Amino acid sequence: MSEQTRGSITGQDALQDFLQVVSHDLGEPLRQVISFGEILEDEEHERLSESGREYLHAMIGAGMRMRAMLDGVLQLARVSSRAQPFAPCDLNHERDAALLFLESDIRRSQATLNLSPLPSVVGDALQMRQLLRQLIENAIKFAKPGEPPVIRIAEQPSSDPAWIEWVVEDEGMGIDPRYQQVIFDVFQRLNASEAYPGVGVGLTICQRICERHGGQISAVGSEGQGLCMTVRLPQRAPPGAG
Repeated sequence: MSEQTRGSITGQDALQDFLQVVSHDLGEPLRQVISFGEILEDEEHERLSESGREYLHAMIGAGMRMRAMLDGVLQLARVSSRAQPFAPCDLNHERDAALLFLESDIRRSQATLNLSPLPSVVGDALQMRQLLRQLIENAIKFAKPGEPPVIRIAEQPSSDPAWIEWVVEDEGMGIDPRYQQVIFDVFQRLNASEAYPGVGVGLTICQRICERHGGQISAVGSEGQGLCMTVRLPQRAPPGAG
């Protein structure tokens, strides 16, 4: 291993450690702020003016959003800090495990799933499961209002036999093509409505997982016409990956 590579890895490890410490140390006082705010809202509700109740409600909401953002930072750090060694991984098994985890969301949304066989890859099985779960969850979350989600998960032919490609495609709200890359940036939310929970970390985690495996993820879609997320991974793990 070159000195430059070793230095890069050491720097990444230090950054991951820093993110974990910051997320944990800031999380505890933030939980107390939220907790005492909720107690105040419950016990002193009648004594507060209408504007006072609104301010307190806004404060608690802001604290909860900040806590969710810190949790997202911690999840990003764990892509590297809690990574598992690469090994042969059956994507069909990980897809089925992801679907089992999301079973209540699938039932509630009455989603239709069109599943085709997926290939095997060399990688971190838990991260492949996390990747699939996040993409399926997004497809459910951003379905068109009043319409059950329709989701297709399938391998697609690759122009290069050294690579594997598979897609998670939906018929949901889609996105403006201008934002097809922006959605992978941390804390980016194209829809700020409270009807769509989250802080904009999920797709960043997907991108980090793909990058750790020497691959990439891309989005193609248009507003009102659904979204196709394509994952491209090498047949074999590249040197130094993992």
